[in-house]
Amino acid sequence: MHSIVRTADLSLLAAMALFNSSCAAPEWSPDPAVEHAVYEQVVRDLVREESITELYVTRIVLPRVPFDVDPMGSPYLGNLLPETVSDFRARIPIPGAISSSLSASIPIHAVSANEMPTICSMPGPPSRCAGRLPGSVWGSVELSAVGFNSTSTQALVYATFGADGGCAAGYYYSLRRHDGKWEVTKRLRNMVS
Repeated sequence: MHSIVRTADLSLLAAMALFNSSCAAPEWSPDPAVEHAVYEQVVRDLVREESITELYVTRIVLPRVPFDVDPMGSPYLGNLLPETVSDFRARIPIPGAISSSLSASIPIHAVSANEMPTICSMPGPPSRCAGRLPGSVWGSVELSAVGFNSTSTQALVYATFGADGGCAAGYYYSLRRHDGKWEVTKRLRNMVS
């Protein structure tokens, strides 16, 4: 049994090395303020119709494109440039953090993935969520790294969103910068749990 574990460990290490060698590292780093502006627009879009009292946001690391959905092949994401998708693919496995200065109409807490609080699932708050203030509804957002085109006028990001008493969902967001401001051009939901 000991040799099986070692073989499995070696197989995993070999697979990780193969994956890492097949992913091109990004050639440049985006301006943190530009990435922040994209994240802020996505978060605002996700919570605009929700009755959330507190929101927890974290950055996720993705080993590959979520659910093997090819953003280039989706007509629902608009006219994504190949360089935007390529940059997205190169950045999503790289760890990062979310700025604590995100703003929206509700309090936002930027946390690490291991600090993300438990969101109470349907049909009602279980005992693990006892002790919250009456009427409080927590939400959580996980954001991938942002992929940009070479002029930082187009962006692609993956986000998950969940709230107390509801389902969670995953979305691809396509955004464009127009007159200095980021706008969501397309949102494609590709996962519901």
